[in-house]
Amino acid sequence: SFYYSDTLGAYSPDSGFNAWGILGAAAVSETVPASAVDALLAQQQEDGGWEWQAGFGTDTNTTAVAIQALIAAGQPVSVTAVVDALAFLKSAQVETGGIVYDPKTPEYGADANSTAYAIQAILAAGGDPAGAAWAVDGLTPLRFLLGLQLADGSFEWQANTGSNLLATAQAVPALLGQSYPAT
Repeated sequence: SFYYSDTLGAYSPDSGFNAWGILGAAAVSETVPASAVDALLAQQQEDGGWEWQAGFGTDTNTTAVAIQALIAAGQPVSVTAVVDALAFLKSAQVETGGIVYDPKTPEYGADANSTAYAIQAILAAGGDPAGAAWAVDGLTPLRFLLGLQLADGSFEWQANTGSNLLATAQAVPALLGQSYPAT
């Protein structure tokens, strides 16, 4: 579990863990310390995204979790950090409508995990992951994610990779229209 550190002024020095700490506190209705939010805001990178830990490079998964954490902590969806982070996610959307892990390497393709987290961030910000703002030639993140569901109900990480437990676990909340923290 994550514990707030008065010394750090955050749940962790790493933005990914700090974001999850903020979400955890919000989930159990604890007051999220302003310094934890400030620390997360300070770790946003120039491209609008967040990196899991310093030096990892920005990615859509950490960015989507950070968006949800900021909104859960009371930041308005109109704050520059959230607007820039959503633009970062949009930059990671490819022609399939799905979201890639790293917008600098779209050739690796969109995946269920990145797309599901992005859907949750879009929902947290009051957006519609099946709407025109998130459509690429009519293909949306929601449609992409649904396209990865197999006949047995499970989800693939990417097309033709077979059933994947983590992809399935991450797809379910997104498809239920639920952002974190779950309510």
